[in-house]
Amino acid sequence: MIYHKAGCILDGNFSIATDYAIGVKDNIISHIVKSKDIDSGCEVIDHGSGIIVPGFVNCHTHLELSFLKNTLDYSGGFQSWVLQLITKRKNTPLSIIKETAKLELEKIYESGTSLIGDISSTGALRDIFLDSDISGYFFYEELGNKPQFGDVELKSKISFAAHAPHTSSPELIKKTKEITSEKNLPFSIHCMESSDEIDFIRGKNKNWEKFLESRDIFFKSWPLPAATGVQYLDKIGILDNKTMLVHLLYLESEDLDIIEKKGVNICICPRSNKNLHGRLPEIKKILEKNINVAIGTDSLASCDSIDIFDEMKFIYNKYPWLDPADILRMATINGATALGLESFAGSISEGKKAEIFYIDTEDVNIFDSIIFCESGSRRRII
Repeated sequence: MIYHKAGCILDGNFSIATDYAIGVKDNIISHIVKSKDIDSGCEVIDHGSGIIVPGFVNCHTHLELSFLKNTLDYSGGFQSWVLQLITKRKNTPLSIIKETAKLELEKIYESGTSLIGDISSTGALRDIFLDSDISGYFFYEELGNKPQFGDVELKSKISFAAHAPHTSSPELIKKTKEITSEKNLPFSIHCMESSDEIDFIRGKNKNWEKFLESRDIFFKSWPLPAATGVQYLDKIGILDNKTMLVHLLYLESEDLDIIEKKGVNICICPRSNKNLHGRLPEIKKILEKNINVAIGTDSLASCDSIDIFDEMKFIYNKYPWLDPADILRMATINGATALGLESFAGSISEGKKAEIFYIDTEDVNIFDSIIFCESGSRRRII
């Protein structure tokens, strides 16, 4: 047994607990005790006067797009951005894609992210992800009319996603969801991210229809139009507490009622949304419901970092009414819950994995100082 202590810890209730120590055995949190009650004879590591926090959770990113950092123009609209992405990915050697992704994965782990939901439309980074120290899920993402990954073996850290209601056929979405449901795995899908998507769902986007046809994605048999993407996905029967809807920039009251009733998880990516679409998710409206809200960074194709701390800072600044403790929950336990991993990650609690980090701060506004802690020596793995 090794005990880890600091000036304070962020405990399982997201309260600041002073003069406590965390007992770790076989990488599991075995005990959380007052420092005076540490078992005699056990090793004690005092990390300093700062705070010990749980590992953070980035619920939605695309590591395979890391090579695109600072290369795409957002000003031409969503479809223009998609076309740029497709072209650059086609013309970039796989070795560069893998190398940049591996470096980013190592970087975010070292800086405090211990759990991610990584979306992959190629599967190329599977081994890099599985061999890394980071936990979470590598989501094989299905797009179009036919499955690409039907022969993939589901094992630890592997699940499936569908791309979006405006790019994946309802049959493919349902089939992909069925696979994850059989294994009780999380299922992720982008939803209601862009005006292009909304207009297409409502049968009012001929340009997107032409784009799909150019990509050999045939949609004439899809059950459209529909009022919203959420209502469309509800109609085809894939919404439940193992489904995570990503983005949701365009929400109707009825959508939120459905999401709450079905226990669906939401992942917001505000920096990416602002860059690509010039708007932000309506967090206040979402939080008025009993809905689990997590945070993702999206990819380096749509923002300048995939550090969850940068996402938290952005949310803190753009939503000044939001309690910093709630931002921390979104980036820890809420994210773990959205990925179905809350029983072993997301908070400092007995029985969970000891994925814990030390943040060097003596600021009296501790929640603020955690969010604004810069990467480097002030954030480190325990």
